[in-house]
Amino acid sequence: MGNRCASCDPCAEEALVGPVLETLPAVDWQDMEVGLCISGGGLGAACTTVGVLRALELLGLAQHVTKLSVVAGSAWASCAYVFGQASGLHLLGSLTRPGSLTLEALDALSVPLLQSATRNRSQAPRKTTSARNGAAVEELLLPLVRSQWLEPFNLDQKHFIAGSEQEKKQIIQQYPKMKAEAFACPRSDRPSWLVGGTLLSEGEQLPFQMSASSISGPSSPQRDRAYEPILFPFVRELETETLQMLGSVPTFAFGGVQHVNRISQTAPVLVAPAEPFTLADMLTLSGLSRAAKLLDSPLTRWPVKAAGSQEPQAAFADGACTDNSGLLALLQRRVQRIVWVDFGWEAASAGSPQANNMNDLMEKFGLLQAGSSPFAKHTQVFGENEVAALLHQLQVRRNAGEPGVVRRTLRVVRNETWQIPGGFSVDLVLIHIDRVDNFEKSLPEDTYEELKKGFSGCFTSFPFLRPKISSVEQGSAAFSVRQANLLAALAEYHVRYASSLLRSLIPNKGRIPVQPQPMLERSGNSRPLLSSGLNSDIHKV
Repeated sequence: MGNRCASCDPCAEEALVGPVLETLPAVDWQDMEVGLCISGGGLGAACTTVGVLRALELLGLAQHVTKLSVVAGSAWASCAYVFGQASGLHLLGSLTRPGSLTLEALDALSVPLLQSATRNRSQAPRKTTSARNGAAVEELLLPLVRSQWLEPFNLDQKHFIAGSEQEKKQIIQQYPKMKAEAFACPRSDRPSWLVGGTLLSEGEQLPFQMSASSISGPSSPQRDRAYEPILFPFVRELETETLQMLGSVPTFAFGGVQHVNRISQTAPVLVAPAEPFTLADMLTLSGLSRAAKLLDSPLTRWPVKAAGSQEPQAAFADGACTDNSGLLALLQRRVQRIVWVDFGWEAASAGSPQANNMNDLMEKFGLLQAGSSPFAKHTQVFGENEVAALLHQLQVRRNAGEPGVVRRTLRVVRNETWQIPGGFSVDLVLIHIDRVDNFEKSLPEDTYEELKKGFSGCFTSFPFLRPKISSVEQGSAAFSVRQANLLAALAEYHVRYASSLLRSLIPNKGRIPVQPQPMLERSGNSRPLLSSGLNSDIHKV
């Protein structure tokens, strides 16, 4: 994200988000879109993503997913899957069998994408840099993300990004000067990739999505309004002092545009920036706070300067600031068949209850909990009256020692902030990642006993593990190999358990919900989804 070049080739602006509609049909069975969203959460979400993709790929279900919406850690782990040339089997490894996962076997499993979560990357001695001008982000966090999640898969080059080889040809045809530039394009046999981001300024937060084709998000520009330019398509409306998007911009041109003070009849002039907006930029931007934790760094903002400005006017922040689930980006695009993998967040502190692992879920029903972000009140997409039945189903699964997997048809309510129209239904398979009694009881004795040690063992707070760092000055935090492999195996177990529901969700693969079959013996143990303390903290938006 560097300086703008002197080129001034015109570029037609992409269409703005469509008008908000009052009512839409129920689930459209002619719609072939199937969306998968995987919650963010640093290295834990990354390992979960590997397990989820491994199960979908090797069960023959991944090919039916048309959109993949990710945030932070789930974006890190899915990038090589979407853009890399290696096969899914090579990247993700083979399906696991819980009964064979001894500690020795967990230590020996070699999965390329999980190795990125277990590397402790050495860092150069830290310079005293000012986070105010963004130099610290570029010197510390960007190299960390690039070296761990892109370099091992030959994706760390400073290439422009295009949505496909065909789109690349169209860009070069329209802009001959781009012919000499290198592009990174996603594989044609992988789903469209949506990565969540956030723009912050003076208490305002604006969600947006990054894809190989465009940078987009909620946009409701009004003509004859004055705007203060930030970085196209981001502006601040002067009358209301709110952050706005003027539409979308092709990803290859992000960071190169003449500034826009008013909306005119003609499109703004887009140019290719001197420095490309790369995959490393995208991944770092989406997971700023999580990457900062890996370096024990306070950096959680990436300041942005407008053209001609001497001071930052806004800053990019972690995509989880506005939505950690990835769900809203799919609903914004009216995807009506969705698989939501809800990993939740890490435990608040060592020894404390897992106070945050239901936040993403409850917030989508308009219910906030202790620890919800200030922006959470803008993320409701389902009616409050829908949550009780869903939680009951999850609790029944947990009481039986089974994974938290349910399928529900939910009515979407209108959300002005995200410009989700509401009035339509979504066929949702929810996979809530948490501890599963049957999974743990099927593990070999040594692994099971290690899990039972709790905070005194090597799987502290499982599955919400905490990465370890030996020396803050010498390297980044990482999981142990056994931690990463066990967490991925747990996520894989959830997806395999849900396979019948997932097959019935796929168009032309069956339309009647099917109850998942237990993979192992049932357990009579019961553990509440929400502790009594958490229940008392829930309140309406």
